[in-house]
Amino acid sequence: MPSYATVDDVNRLTPQNPFTPTTTPSFAQVEQYIAQVSTRMDACLDNIGYVTPVTGGPKALAQLKEACAWGACGLAQQARIASVSPDMSGQMSVWTKMFFDWLERLASQKDPFHLIDATTNLKLVVKPLGELQFDSTNFSVDSGTNQNPGDYLTTPTFSIGMKF
Repeated sequence: MPSYATVDDVNRLTPQNPFTPTTTPSFAQVEQYIAQVSTRMDACLDNIGYVTPVTGGPKALAQLKEACAWGACGLAQQARIASVSPDMSGQMSVWTKMFFDWLERLASQKDPFHLIDATTNLKLVVKPLGELQFDSTNFSVDSGTNQNPGDYLTTPTFSIGMKF
């Protein structure tokens, strides 16, 4: 199974303390973290509608490379911290937070973020067009109003907290 990043990609995130064959964790362990994160990414990507593993689309591959490096670096940094200060090993690193935020945004039906040039499958999550996407479900023939749908954003037909 292909991985989306390399140890060099992870080392670019921590240039002051790169992972080598003699560090904790070692180069080989970081390669295992990369494989683990790539597998997790493929599971998530498949579930939200992308063909996995993603093999084409330079923009998608660049995003996957970056996110995979974040996830693997997070695991490696947590292992590094655990080897020095076990009581702090439960804290989530900034790299892990960035990885989980990326996955959450990609899976969210409310966030337009997506892998623009990746091949999709039949489970693709429908994403909004943007922040001000027109929602035609609030207009019906029997609504009793002649409201112009173009005015929807300035004069919505409902308000938050409105009881039906």
